[in-house]
Amino acid sequence: MSTVMTLEVPFDREIPDVVDVPWCAEVFGLTRTAVQRAIREQRLPARKFGNVWMINPEHAARLWGHRLMTAATDA
Repeated sequence: MSTVMTLEVPFDREIPDVVDVPWCAEVFGLTRTAVQRAIREQRLPARKFGNVWMINPEHAARLWGHRLMTAATDA
């Protein structure tokens, strides 16, 4: 049996269906290198279109969502 948990974090912008490395880095307070490393290590699923890695923001939130919670409680 699985448990589903919904987490709501205040977010002041529209969340697109697909994002790129710079978006993830900015939103989650990471370097672009850290995001690219997560992709390379297969911790973050992504697809490459030309020279651009495209990421489902839900996958990024599963990996780094705790960083948003910390930012929300610090504000």
